[in-house]
Amino acid sequence: TVFLTEDKNEEGGEWHVVGFDSTGKQIADFGLGTIGGAIYGAPLAVNSSTGVVYVGDDSANKVWIYTPVLPTPVTTAASAVTQTSAGLNGTVNPNEGGAIVSCLFKWGTSTSYEGGSVPCASSPGQGNTVVPVSGSLSGLTVNTIYHYELVVDNGSGPRSGGDQTFTMLPLAPTATTGKAVSITQASASLGATVNPQGAATTGGSNTCHLEWGLKAGEYTLGKAECKPSPSGASSNKAVTGAAAGLIAGTTYHFRVVVTTAGGTAEGQDAEFTTLPNAPTVSTGGSSGVSQTGATIAGTVNPNGGASTCQFEYGVTAGYGSVAACPTEPGNGSSAVAESVGLSGLSAGTIYHYRLVATNAGGTTQGADQMFTTQSAPVEKPTEKPVEKPVEKPVEKPVEKPVEKPVAKHLTRAQLLARAIKQCKRLPKRKQAACIKKAKKRYAPPKKKGKAKKK
Repeated sequence: TVFLTEDKNEEGGEWHVVGFDSTGKQIADFGLGTIGGAIYGAPLAVNSSTGVVYVGDDSANKVWIYTPVLPTPVTTAASAVTQTSAGLNGTVNPNEGGAIVSCLFKWGTSTSYEGGSVPCASSPGQGNTVVPVSGSLSGLTVNTIYHYELVVDNGSGPRSGGDQTFTMLPLAPTATTGKAVSITQASASLGATVNPQGAATTGGSNTCHLEWGLKAGEYTLGKAECKPSPSGASSNKAVTGAAAGLIAGTTYHFRVVVTTAGGTAEGQDAEFTTLPNAPTVSTGGSSGVSQTGATIAGTVNPNGGASTCQFEYGVTAGYGSVAACPTEPGNGSSAVAESVGLSGLSAGTIYHYRLVATNAGGTTQGADQMFTTQSAPVEKPTEKPVEKPVEKPVEKPVEKPVEKPVAKHLTRAQLLARAIKQCKRLPKRKQAACIKKAKKRYAPPKKKGKAKKK
């Protein structure tokens, strides 16, 4: 019901349009202004949707329009949001439009506010100042977006402060530190399993990383972002982080840490040891070289990694034969002398050899060295007595007797000529004697001369 009232009982007084509820309680006071002349009985009209009052002024031949004074509500951000509860907030300025008769928060998972409403914890009154109001919700669902609005009414109809949203916190994440793999002297891949419970792990203070250090609880040497990002996952996700810049042969501790809106989870401590540097190897000299054997030597520095070693040898730089070190070099960090005796070698032969050592960090081959086995002594052959050749007696040619002239008709000269011819068939050393003999035999007789006179 709307009435006209006058502050002063006289013409020209200040008039109000005042609203009352069915019990007679004043619920509104609008349209403060001055209306000239007595207007008792003036016609009135009210727009039920806007609360605007129209008053006829016959004396002035006018219609006075009175707009109701409405409160100003503003929905503000929620507070104290947890996994299951939240505080709803807003402000109200009654604007001296009358006492606020209704103050509540509507809420739900959409702007339909199907969840219902909760009352303001206190009334904003009826003054002309901004008054904070609040309400609370509980029994909500984790990681869920909710809508809410502040609604107030001073009897002129409900007024909305606008929509706001808040997101319930997710459950706290879980994190389990895994194993380190692909370990080298300077790097490793660190493993873990995380469950963000549907919440983001990126942006703001949200994070997922693996961190490492030299002691459990002191992970200050570095950290690596989780790959792939588990952000938004609602189940266990395997992640890795790349640790780099490490020192060979060193034990490291590491863990996974994940932070979301639901809280922070830290995985348990785990450790790994980087690979040692490969052994340092020096091939040494040879000694005791004989025709069939030799001793070869060298040194191995394990560089902190348990090492084994062997000597490779052969007649070429391709080696082909192996002799294990009699004792292992161990896992220290200083040079250890190694040697081995070789046997069954070939005399007078050049041999190549080198020392090779291996640990978890790799294999190192020493430089090539050579030695020559002694030559076998040359055996002098047994001297056999020189056999003198048996001189065969020179067969003397059978001297054919000078044929005696058979035919009486051959002269002595003819016989001599024939004998000389036969002599020339003999060896030269025999010819002269043969001819002499023939001449003596067949020479013509000497003529008898006359006696010289005395």
